[in-house]
Amino acid sequence: MRSVGVYEDSSPPDTGLHCELRDSGVKLIPKSADDLLSGSFTRYWIRLRPHDSVRLRFSCYLGYGGDGIFAVYLRNGEFWDVHPSKTNEYYLSGTFTPHVPTNETPASVPSLPNNMDAWNGTLTLPGVKIPMKNL
Repeated sequence: MRSVGVYEDSSPPDTGLHCELRDSGVKLIPKSADDLLSGSFTRYWIRLRPHDSVRLRFSCYLGYGGDGIFAVYLRNGEFWDVHPSKTNEYYLSGTFTPHVPTNETPASVPSLPNNMDAWNGTLTLPGVKIPMKNL
């Protein structure tokens, strides 16, 4: 088995991560009208050797504003402002599909082996419960 390279780009609109927020009734919560472009965006190759694992850091902010609006902000520019009910719970899920620029390969990065393949595919990320009472 050989190492593979995974391309991570957190800068919109090329980010490979796209998320959904749903309530406990599985109703899709619409994103806020405009994406929030803040944070430090990254573009780099991650080397995965056989039997390695990796965490992609798409930071998020969860919390209440002064007006009682619950906010979920992701570093990739996606965000939701919702008016939660006291009994509702929310679930954040998504997919990750790397968007590799056409002129880039793992071999084009001096610190990576030149015989490393680029991974492409889609990871489906299951919903993670965000309990409202703990925020």
